[in-house]
Amino acid sequence: MKSELLVGNDELKNWASGLGNNFFIQPDTRVYEELSSVVNWVENGNYEKAGVNKFLAAADCWVIAHAVAHKFTVVTQEIKSNGHKKVKIPNVCENFGVPCINSFKMLRSEGARFIL
Repeated sequence: MKSELLVGNDELKNWASGLGNNFFIQPDTRVYEELSSVVNWVENGNYEKAGVNKFLAAADCWVIAHAVAHKFTVVTQEIKSNGHKKVKIPNVCENFGVPCINSFKMLRSEGARFIL
């Protein structure tokens, strides 16, 4: 969500501030349906309430809902965990059959090259 990028006072905020709203994918009916499923799964999971609240307050649940609805891959540096304090993106993705990779794998799969 754009609002998460506008928090703080750094280069990321400056960059995001200049982007039009069309840069960000707007939720459609399918995303709202999947968001409901993601929220229900997280709330009924075996997670501590504080972790659930933090997860649902962030854009993570929206990112996953978009991925489920439109068969996207989620890119995150989070690692799957069997813990119950924090809701981890890879755990939720796994439950919904969403591919979840780290940024290094994404760069390799996209054929990114950095030449000095």
